[in-house]
Amino acid sequence: MKLFAQGTSLDLSHPHVMGILNVTLIPFRMVARITR
Repeated sequence: MKLFAQGTSLDLSHPHVMGILNVTLIPFRMVARITR
């Protein structure tokens, strides 16, 4: 199976490691506390 987006394709027949990289100075947990 392949995923197509913006002119590129990603082969999903093999496992891939994906994640979110937080490059802000404030961690996600602190943002959640501030917005509550």
